[in-house]
Amino acid sequence: MRCVIPLLVASLVLAQMPAVARAEDDNNAAVDRYQRGREHFSAGRYRMAIIELKAALALDPDSPNLMYNVAYTSELLGDLGTAIHYYRRYLVALPEEESEERTKIQGTLRRLEGHRVEAAADAARRHEELRSPGDAGEPPPFGASDTWFWLSFAGGLALLGGGAATGVLALERENAVADFVAGNDGSLSERNQLVTEADRFALASDVMLIGGTALLVTSAALLLLREPEIESRPRASIGIDGRGGLLLSFSGRL
Repeated sequence: MRCVIPLLVASLVLAQMPAVARAEDDNNAAVDRYQRGREHFSAGRYRMAIIELKAALALDPDSPNLMYNVAYTSELLGDLGTAIHYYRRYLVALPEEESEERTKIQGTLRRLEGHRVEAAADAARRHEELRSPGDAGEPPPFGASDTWFWLSFAGGLALLGGGAATGVLALERENAVADFVAGNDGSLSERNQLVTEADRFALASDVMLIGGTALLVTSAALLLLREPEIESRPRASIGIDGRGGLLLSFSGRL
């Protein structure tokens, strides 16, 4: 019996040795990944730093310092959802007596959650503006009614009006020629003069009507075939005011 007890104790110790060795290996690997993450962070390579810090946290998931470092680096990268998640984990891991640190993290969480709400609202507004251009309740802008459109439109109307007026004058001259009686109404040369005037007014009317129609068609093309110019409005952007400085010094379990 005296020999059995030492053997049992020895077997229990030997059984625990692989687990202790694995824990020691994880501990060393976590320290290495943390150090690499800290080097990337110090050099401003935040995306590389977050990869190493998350790997270190996976090896040592109970380390408050790693939770904070992952949260802080995620905040600097603008990943608010990840930052908020790890700040909450860090807050839960903090001892109750760390009242000052807990108050600071609670304030950080309120700030980031407010930023996230504002950013979501701003993104929704931009999406709505892209989906429905123009002010609410007003029809979307149609065509480009700029200076060239109005010049061609006004010119077309003016030519059509001039064509109509010269057409009336041409008809008057043609009617006068039809009613003209040589001798009673004048000489033959006077009649020929009326014929010439009628032809000139008719030609001028045709030219102006054709030109006016062409200008109106051009103005319609300028209005319908071009994109409207939408006035851009300045918008306020929301930024992340990350706290400067290096990561927390490595302490605690690692």
